[in-house]
Amino acid sequence: MKKSTQELFLTGFLFGSAQVGTYFHLLLAEGGASILYFLLILVWLLGSLAGMFLPFKKELGTTYKLVCLLLFALSVIVCEFVQSLFFSCWMTFIVLLCAFSFGAYAGWFLQSRVERYKDAGFVLLYENNGFTLGYFTSAALLFLSSDFTNALVLVSGCLLLFYPEPGQKIQEQ
Repeated sequence: MKKSTQELFLTGFLFGSAQVGTYFHLLLAEGGASILYFLLILVWLLGSLAGMFLPFKKELGTTYKLVCLLLFALSVIVCEFVQSLFFSCWMTFIVLLCAFSFGAYAGWFLQSRVERYKDAGFVLLYENNGFTLGYFTSAALLFLSSDFTNALVLVSGCLLLFYPEPGQKIQEQ
């Protein structure tokens, strides 16, 4: 597997596992309502639109990775260990901000990689396969413990830090 396909697959894996992880944190924060899942997806998609269309997007890959990892770590700490914030708007805000940042990274990532490789089908094939595997792996690990799901997101995010941004500049439209 070439390094470019590995990065696409691993990034998709991160997005899938992060979506399950952030939703589980939202369940911890607010309880089990199905509307919360749709709220999380809405916030994630709004973040994707922001990542694709806002003008601050030149070489932000490493910044997005670090912000996503830090916000996910914050949501893990707050949702798992700070009992005084359970069912508070602050906890919900932190988790939704985490989802928004992952969405912004996803939107930026897809746009930048399609521009780089000039083939949306190639990018989406590997990213979506990684997303699906990450989603199912993370969901399966929830049957064991949420700690495994949290570790999976953090480890896959840390592994992505070893993939440097491509040297080619992204053209502005």
